Amino acid sequence: MKTELIIIIVVIAAIAVLAGYHYLFHIYEIDYRLSARNLYADYTSTVKIEAVAVNSLGFKIPFRNPKVTFEITEGRDLVDVVENNNEKGLLTIRAKGEKGIVVVKVKSVYSLFPSSFEIEILPNIT
Repeated sequence: MKTELIIIIVVIAAIAVLAGYHYLFHIYEIDYRLSARNLYADYTSTVKIEAVAVNSLGFKIPFRNPKVTFEITEGRDLVDVVENNNEKGLLTIRAKGEKGIVVVKVKSVYSLFPSSFEIEILPNIT
C-alpha cells in the first residue's frame, strides 16, 4: 500500500513538472516591442525593436531569447544601425539627418510569416 502511494505521487509530480515545463518554457509566439514609432532627423534619435518570446500563458519566457533576423528593406541610407543582436532579438537604429520612411522586416523561426515595421523619420524642428 505504501509503495503504491509513492508511485502514484511520483507519477503525478512528473506529470505536473512536464506540464509546467511545457506551458512555461516553450515559445508560443513572438511579440515585438518598439520604443517609438517615429524618429527625428537629428543624428541622436533612436528606436529599439525588441523581440520577446511569449509562452502559452501570455508571459515572457524566462531564460530564453528568440532568434530573429532583422532586415532593413527600405530607407537603409536614412539610418545607422547601432546594435543588431540576432541572438537576443534586439535592433537599435539611429536616424541620420534626412526625413523619410524606414521599413524593417523581422523573421523568426517561431513565426509563420515575417513581421514588418514602418518607422517614419520626421524633420527636426529645432
